[in-house]
Amino acid sequence: AHGAYYVGKGFEDFAGVGDFTVGKDRLILSGSADKYTVRTSGGDTQIFVGDDRIAILQGVTYINLEARAHFV
Repeated sequence: AHGAYYVGKGFEDFAGVGDFTVGKDRLILSGSADKYTVRTSGGDTQIFVGDDRIAILQGVTYINLEARAHFV
């Protein structure tokens, strides 16, 4: 598959990941790390492109996208 998923509908569509393990799992993201914003809320990490939430990593309180993501 090519292209971005979960982009363009704000908070209505996003990937909910309940079993992401930092240090083991990796994200595949389009573009580069500076395109994304990471926010922690309520013990979860949310990933945004602009104001558009694209993912919630449940139970993850910190992630360094440059270290844990593969950009295509």
